[in-house]
Amino acid sequence: MDETDEYISYLVENGGLIFNGMGEDGEAIYRHDMDILEQIAPEYAAEYRRDIEDALISLYQKGLVEIGFNEKGEAVYKLAGVDEDLQL
Repeated sequence: MDETDEYISYLVENGGLIFNGMGEDGEAIYRHDMDILEQIAPEYAAEYRRDIEDALISLYQKGLVEIGFNEKGEAVYKLAGVDEDLQL
């Protein structure tokens, strides 16, 4: 087991990553529990959040996502032309 596999195992064992199925290529797919990740791997959580935000900004620039703000000043993302908010 290499260093990356060990880190993924650590995140899974501690609840930061949750197995979500298998991809067509046979690779495991995980979903993230950000509350737990921020506690057990804050650097990873911050990097992951930046990556997601960068991807959403790219989609916004292409007109595929709309960005607004809720009453708390937090960004709220919507697929363009869809009335439902996206959950991050």
